[in-house]
Amino acid sequence: GYKLSVLFNDGVKKEVDFYGILFENDYPVFRQLKDIEKFIQFKVTDTLEWDNGNIDIAPETVYEFGKIIN
Repeated sequence: GYKLSVLFNDGVKKEVDFYGILFENDYPVFRQLKDIEKFIQFKVTDTLEWDNGNIDIAPETVYEFGKIIN
């Protein structure tokens, strides 16, 4: 699905479900990521980014929306 597990510098591992961002809130900048094939083509730099950096999410936002996992 639209979930990513992220390990942060502080050692906290969180799972982030992007379904709500993509389908419930319908932010225009994220619309192309509704295509799962595009969604899974992310990379991690100092942010999570897609489309060669044209779409990104700050790590602070990812941290805030994530749920702690083991």
